[in-house]
Amino acid sequence: MLGGRWRRPNLAHGRRGRGLARVLRLRRDPGSTSTLGLAIAAVIFAASFVVAQLVVQHPTSVDGKREQFDAQAATGLDLLVGTAGATSTGASWASDPDHLTRFGLALDGNPNFLDYAKIRSLRNGTMSSTANGQPDYPDVMAAMGIKTGDIHLRTYPVMPSWDDSRFVKEQHGRLAYIAHYTGASAPVNVTAFTATVAGNALNVSVTLRNEATFSAIFVASVSLGQAGDDDGVVSTGLNTALLAPGASQTLWTRFDRLPSWDASIQAVTLDVTDPFGNPAVDGAGNRVGPSSILTTPPTGGSSSYNLLVSASDVYVVSGSTVSFALDDYKGDGSRVNGAQARFVLVGPDGHEWQNSTVSLNKNKQTTVSCANCTTSGVYTGIVWDTGMTRREQDAVYVSAASMFTQKSTMDPVASKEVTLLLRLVNTFNPTRYDAATNPEGDVFADDVNGASDIANVIPRYTTIVVGSQISQNCLTPSAVKNGIADWVQGGGNLVVLGTATQKSEWLQPIYHAAQTTANGGISAPDPTNPILVAPEHLQYQTYLDRGRAWEIKNDEPFTHVLTRGTAGTSTDDTLAVANAGAFNNGTVVLTSYMPGSLTSPQDDAEATRLLHNLLSQAYTMLFLDYGPPIPPGASVGSDARLVAVPHPNVPGAVVEVRLVLYVFG
Repeated sequence: MLGGRWRRPNLAHGRRGRGLARVLRLRRDPGSTSTLGLAIAAVIFAASFVVAQLVVQHPTSVDGKREQFDAQAATGLDLLVGTAGATSTGASWASDPDHLTRFGLALDGNPNFLDYAKIRSLRNGTMSSTANGQPDYPDVMAAMGIKTGDIHLRTYPVMPSWDDSRFVKEQHGRLAYIAHYTGASAPVNVTAFTATVAGNALNVSVTLRNEATFSAIFVASVSLGQAGDDDGVVSTGLNTALLAPGASQTLWTRFDRLPSWDASIQAVTLDVTDPFGNPAVDGAGNRVGPSSILTTPPTGGSSSYNLLVSASDVYVVSGSTVSFALDDYKGDGSRVNGAQARFVLVGPDGHEWQNSTVSLNKNKQTTVSCANCTTSGVYTGIVWDTGMTRREQDAVYVSAASMFTQKSTMDPVASKEVTLLLRLVNTFNPTRYDAATNPEGDVFADDVNGASDIANVIPRYTTIVVGSQISQNCLTPSAVKNGIADWVQGGGNLVVLGTATQKSEWLQPIYHAAQTTANGGISAPDPTNPILVAPEHLQYQTYLDRGRAWEIKNDEPFTHVLTRGTAGTSTDDTLAVANAGAFNNGTVVLTSYMPGSLTSPQDDAEATRLLHNLLSQAYTMLFLDYGPPIPPGASVGSDARLVAVPHPNVPGAVVEVRLVLYVFG
């Protein structure tokens, strides 16, 4: 990786409690797609709401109370879809829910056309009526005039499956695909790798020699963790300067003593990549790294954090911005809140170009940039602690012109995924983007050129698919990964596919997630989750599994759909999706599956279904389950309506949504 970053400890950990599925005998659900109906995933943000998973089926007997609840559900839905609602203050209830007097979901003056702001607002309600500026459950009940029983409100978008005769390609927005390319490489040899405890620090030194016939830059990733784990508790990336053929450079980093270090830290691990984003190989074509030295950093003293600095890019072309990412961390890998540091930038002339105090950000890496660093040569960024007693450094090379040619050949897995995506989306040009010769292409290579390419045009896309097997260097630059994070917050839909060997470490600083090797069987804590059943019923039990999974920090807002490992000890994610609303209107889907080589022999139809469900998560802002769980055996009435909702992320587009109201008691 290029950027220093932190991650949660690599310990065995319990994972994410889930509600049990409950079978209910309901009067009817016109939205049911079979005799058993539709399996729903409960998605709710208020911690007070523990919403059960529901399975709808037809009743076997007549229940008079159920008939009464049916009538209440029908009347309640007429109110919801026919009115905008009202408050005692005259304001829209979505902006003043504490004074709700009539509950409705329609746009003002537009019956059967729902207001997305109201759907979104319902995610924040609680089970107690308080002056909290949220649509709390007792207030909604009173505003609906329901005095007997409880309610459960559900919304979900209605989309036909891929092989349904009504299926049409997605036409809302534009898709970009980041593809794995092959062709270019630069061999290197590690001539020295040492890790030595000296006094109050663990000093790590790496010497790299360029074995290529041309000048090249290499990246050494140094991690603290378990032996062989190049994705440890703490990891930093160090760039060489531009090395001539046969030239060597020694890189160093140090880990100062802290009061304690995470117990999983047992070794220092080194991995190397070349300037094209490839895992490094030596002159004979053998993989260089990862390699480990069994050792641990010292403990003791009152220090509470260490520092990291990393170049945001291997190199930049003159005129582009030179940036460095700064970070700090405790012994458990977590960041320090508001730590102060001194940043010094030394230019190609050996003089200081910048010298400033920086307040580091707890939530993400802190970026320091130099827009006028246009002189060709090496720029060295140095970060010091406030006492000027500890430092780290990294370098960026500024060149007069583009130095490294693009990779030339699209990987077969990427080529297959491009073909599959063409089945599903309308606005996608399956040719490689080039600003000068092909600005309409929507495929970006996983090399250093691809990174700057997509960063410059990201606003035009509504969906980005990070393809299988991509090399990570293209996405680790700060401008790229933070640009993608900001784009998601603005409503973008990010889908990240799997790898057989690579690490998706670029996601660590923004979502605290990385792909890793995993053990144990795959299970579905909630087999009714919408991403598994809508619009396609996925046969995920047949998918090829390569022993890979996502490690996601426990407090990140993701639903863990398919997990791998042993429940209660250590589990990771084969498939995870961001909770609706966690990133504003944006969505993030992470999977370790590779649709381009999904089954053996390749099942293109099933791979298409998988991608269809992953892409359909762009509509998760319209999935909602509001209300308390429905107890087993309860009398339940229901009614449903098909309504329209303006697409939250695509101006002028409309989404068909099914609204189901359950009344029970």
